Amino acid sequence: MIDIRYMAGLFDGEGCICLVKQKRVDSVLPIYSIRCVLSMCDKPFIKSVQAQFGGLYTERRGSGPQRNSFALQWCNNRAKPFLEALLPHLIMKREEAVIALDYLARLRHPGTSFWRKANQEEINVLQAERELVRAKLSALKRINHSVKWDDGEFGEQPMPGSEKNAEGQPRAKQTVLKAVGRV
Repeated sequence: MIDIRYMAGLFDGEGCICLVKQKRVDSVLPIYSIRCVLSMCDKPFIKSVQAQFGGLYTERRGSGPQRNSFALQWCNNRAKPFLEALLPHLIMKREEAVIALDYLARLRHPGTSFWRKANQEEINVLQAERELVRAKLSALKRINHSVKWDDGEFGEQPMPGSEKNAEGQPRAKQTVLKAVGRV
């Protein structure tokens, strides 16, 4: 059994949380889905993660010197219990997980009665909200998280690259603030 704290650390480093937009053939409205993906080159370990946490298993063959990679994917409501289990232990992806869980809590699926009754303005508002979630998740991927580490000899040090701008905020945080319209 994989310790949940270890799994959270692994997902912080090797995982991905995103809101994917796909075109539909039967409608002009796109499909948006939360996806959590964990990918690595160790097949037995990925299989043990799948046994404990579920997920859709896929393989990608490496070309040339690249090794094969193995991935697990959780989408929409299948991602929810996975993210809820990891959330208390996530560091780097905590904010992404919170945004994804909030999105899943408010999710309305196409095909439900809302979509049949919705006017164009309501649909536009909902799509704008979803695009904002996509922008937030995308912007958070470009943040250089200022996690502190202790090297034992010099005490606690900021992570390299976490220097602050003129306003005293980490440079990378400016990217998120611009993406969500706060700057």
